[in-house]
Formats: sequence, structure tokens, C-alpha cells
Amino acid sequence: MRGLGIAALGIGLGTTGLGLPGNGRVTHAAEQGSGSPHYNSAAPFEYTLWTWGRNYHGQLGQGKRSESVLEPARVGQITQVRSVAGGEEHSVISLFDGTVWACGRNNYGQLGNCTYTTRSDFSQACFLSELLATEVYAGGDQSLAVFPGGRVFRWGSAYACRSSSAIPLPVDLPLERVTLAAGDHHQLALGHEDGRVFSWGANYYGQLGKTESSSCYPVPVWSPEPPTRAVAAGGDHSLALGDAGNVYSWGRNDYGQLGRETRDHSWDYYPQEIPGVENIVSVHAGRYHSLAIRDDRALFAWGNNMAGQLGVGRAGGIEMHPQRVLDDVTHVAAGAFHTLAVKSGSVWSWGNNTYGQLGHGDKNGRSSPARVGEFRDSIALAAGHNHSIVVRLLGV
Repeated sequence: MRGLGIAALGIGLGTTGLGLPGNGRVTHAAEQGSGSPHYNSAAPFEYTLWTWGRNYHGQLGQGKRSESVLEPARVGQITQVRSVAGGEEHSVISLFDGTVWACGRNNYGQLGNCTYTTRSDFSQACFLSELLATEVYAGGDQSLAVFPGGRVFRWGSAYACRSSSAIPLPVDLPLERVTLAAGDHHQLALGHEDGRVFSWGANYYGQLGKTESSSCYPVPVWSPEPPTRAVAAGGDHSLALGDAGNVYSWGRNDYGQLGRETRDHSWDYYPQEIPGVENIVSVHAGRYHSLAIRDDRALFAWGNNMAGQLGVGRAGGIEMHPQRVLDDVTHVAAGAFHTLAVKSGSVWSWGNNTYGQLGHGDKNGRSSPARVGEFRDSIALAAGHNHSIVVRLLGV
């Protein structure tokens, strides 16, 4: 397969809308609540890719492997990035020409390039070049992509179900327009027409929203208030945004990631409304923590705070109830134990920094949001377990 490395050429933009976010691990170039801008092919902009953090398996796509990269570094000459996603130790992007590319660990075929060879540069997914992907997603050791007409393909680990696949395989969904969310061991799909939610994958903690065992195929999630507007998938928990701006949660709850009044039950199979959460426009999920953006662009966080990933000014403990973290936020991405946000075009980060995933040039963790470099033009971001990805809009 072709490699997309340091000498890669920019792809023509075309006139197109930018995608919407699916979950806390992936954020696309237009965030829910901020509209869907369209750009003419003649517009003098480049959608450039920047990465930092853990790089042991080459998941930063910078053409080399290393323990970590402590500050944001541009990835080659890639200039037309449409959507980005971060898995446990791999990264996935789509370009405006509809092609899908991935780098990093490939032990389960999560790069989708018909091999199981780890790559430190971006390689193109096989058999998908004619389908024109609109959005990509990654969770754990699996990747997914959405194509026109609601077609969905997945590759990599199948968790509790089938064997892994290095070849993209179709996912059978009864939806014509769809947004996905990819957790560590499960996936969610949201239908745009009627707000129905489907889930599949592992169900060890009830993250599929049903009492049965793990499912190899998408099954409907019971919803108390259709239609649903957005979904997010974390380590082993799920979030859904109701049409009224309220939030529902289900799955694992031993760290308070469901936002319930108590942790009497370490998991919950059924979606329940989070009390006191209103006027929300997007939801996001990390491994053990959850986030939501309100319609006034205030960011709230709850759940595990072991590494300061909630951004509340201290590390340790659990926050059962949503805490206000940062204002004027348009984009959010949550890694395993770190969080990223875009505020007025600048990138902010907090939480664990063992591999430099916060991008501050050191390995010191932060329990409060701290600005990353001098970025003023960030329009999308994603977080892997211990690495970070940002798309910057640069004038040319």
C-alpha cells in the first residue's frame, strides 16, 4: 500500500461540508453547536496535521518510532485532513478526497491496510479508495469509517466476537445517515433521521445498553427519549445526548463516569438521565471520565480524576457530579487519562503527561487546563490513549 509520509502531496479540497463529532476520542473539523462550514476549492487554506505524545508504535505518523514527542510536530506535508481519530496506539485520518489512512500499532489489523505490520507513517486503507469516506473513528484496537448512504466499515479487533481483520469489513446497520462512537471495547451508531441508537461489541459492564451478553452485530439500545442527538463511547461506558439537551448514561460506573447520585452499582445496563445536566450540545468520553459542552460553550467534566484529567485544579479522587472546567470551548477530545480542548482556536490540555501527551515540552501532569504552544487556528482534535492529534487551518 502507498505510504503517506514526509513527502506526501496535498489533496484538492473540493466544495464540501466538514463532518460532525462522534465521541470523545474523535473530533471532526466542525463541532456540533458551531455549524458546518463549507469551503470552496479555491479557498487558500491548508488543513494540516499535528501530533505529539506516546510514539512507541509510530502512532504519531511522523515516520519514526520513539518513546514520546513532547511538543506538537507537523506530520509531513499532509494538507487536506477531513477527520481524525485516535485509538489505543494507532491513529486514523480521512482526507477530502475520501481516502482513509492510518499509522501506528497494527497487531489486530487496526490500520486496515491488508497487513498486520506496524507503520510509523500513514498508509492507505485497502479496498476503500472508491467509496469516499466522510468520517473516521477509532477505539481501542479497532477503526471504523462512514461513507455516503450510511455505509459503515470496520477493521481491527473484534473484541468479544469475531477474529480480527486487517481488511475493512461492512457493518450492517439499518440507517441511511449515521454518526458513530468508538469505545475501548464497544461501538455505538446514531441514525440521523430518527435518532435511533445501535450498539455492538463487548458488554462486560452493560455498555451496550442491554442485559444480554456481548453482541457481534448492531442491536438497538433502549432510549427513554428519542430522538438522540449525539453519542459518545468511553472505556466501558456510553453517553447519549437527548433532543432536549439532557444527557443519558449507561455502562461502567465504578469511577462515577455515569454522573449518577451514587456508585452503589458499579455498572448499569439501562440508559438513565444524569440529574442537573441541561442545555448540552455535545458529549465526550474518556476511559473512566466524561465531558459535556453546554450551549454557552462551558465545559463540564465528571468521573475519575486520578491524573487530573477532569481539570478541576487537583489530581485524585472521583467527581460524581459534573464540574465546570473551562469556558468558550468548541471542541473536546478525551484520552485514557488526559483531555484536550479547543478554546477560541487555541489548544488546551490537562491530565496525565507521562509521554508528553499534553504537548507542553515536559512530562509534568496538569490538573488545570493549560494552553499548548501558540496555536490560534485549531479546528479539530482527537486523543488516543496517550497521544494527541490536532488539525490546524493554515492560510497559504
